Amino acid sequence: MPSPLISVVLPAYDRHEQLADCLDSLLAQSLADVEVIVVADRSPETAGGLADAYAARHPQVSVLHLNAAVGVGASRNAGAARATGEYLLFLDADHLLPRDALRTLADRLRQTGPVDVLLFGHSRRHQDRDWPGGAEALLAEAGPEPFAPFDRPALFGAP
Repeated sequence: MPSPLISVVLPAYDRHEQLADCLDSLLAQSLADVEVIVVADRSPETAGGLADAYAARHPQVSVLHLNAAVGVGASRNAGAARATGEYLLFLDADHLLPRDALRTLADRLRQTGPVDVLLFGHSRRHQDRDWPGGAEALLAEAGPEPFAPFDRPALFGAP
């Protein structure tokens, strides 16, 4: 079986009971060439049972259970180590993707050819209010052409 284009690593922290909505938004994507790795550590706010229920119903979802409470960073690293996709995307339980988000990323990757990092804009929603992510203006200024990270260090938080 070929590797998926995109592996999504999702720590199973569900402090605000949003993990199901996040998983639903991933499973509704118009791009099918995706694997979803939910990482459940032993933290009290981890929804490992919910993640297992999704994995039982959806073959593109798997759950990695960790034996300790390790936090978000170590959970992401553990999921990344298991990922088989060509590209890696980290999400949190409170992230929702529009239906064509991953297809748009895949289309952009076809345009650019292989890249180490693909930067993209995003909007945040909180209590029915949307606002653009912090890099939106910088990305617009950079334009659509591929570039080396050293050419635009401000996009990587290192001006």
